[in-house]
Amino acid sequence: MVHRRTRRGFTMIELLVVVAIIGILMGILLPTLAYVRKKGRESSARMAMNTIVSAIEGYRLDLLHYPPHDRPIGPGGSWGQPAAQPAGGSEVLYYYLCTKLTYGDMHYGPYLGNVGSERLKSPASGSPDKKQIISPLNGFYMYMVIKDPNIPLDQSNENYLVVDAGMDGKFGGEIDPVAGWQSDGSDANNDGILDDVDNIYSSPPVKK
Repeated sequence: MVHRRTRRGFTMIELLVVVAIIGILMGILLPTLAYVRKKGRESSARMAMNTIVSAIEGYRLDLLHYPPHDRPIGPGGSWGQPAAQPAGGSEVLYYYLCTKLTYGDMHYGPYLGNVGSERLKSPASGSPDKKQIISPLNGFYMYMVIKDPNIPLDQSNENYLVVDAGMDGKFGGEIDPVAGWQSDGSDANNDGILDDVDNIYSSPPVKK
């Protein structure tokens, strides 16, 4: 007599155990993947800030001062006054770092090349050639030249600050043109962490 082996399928309990194990693994892996993704975006934002710093220093080497923060002046001040910070800071940075500048017979820049279209934003109003450079975290940049108005302007007392709002997209303060970064102490999402803790700065945020 030939005995045939019968195939036995999974029981309901075994299936439930497998599903539970998969659920546990997903519960472990998803937060880890989210954390890795977050750190990757933060790293991209920091690298972008380093690139902006290098571009600003290149501008200063050529023109002996930092890009002005009040407006993209251009020939005859053609771009006029930018929007209020931070969108205005992003517009100023785009104009001075990402475009070719002409002063008399001299041509300078662009100092910040290979900026993808995903990091360029058109202002809500104004000329279509205007752009605002945004962070890899999709936020605007604050930008301001910092100097003591009581000291004659020269290279030794002029500084600047660029600020990215970080992962939460909230600046939690503003730049003072003399003192540097000034936190407003806000905590918009009530998590016990000030909004400006995760900001990314071009240099130490407070002028010493």
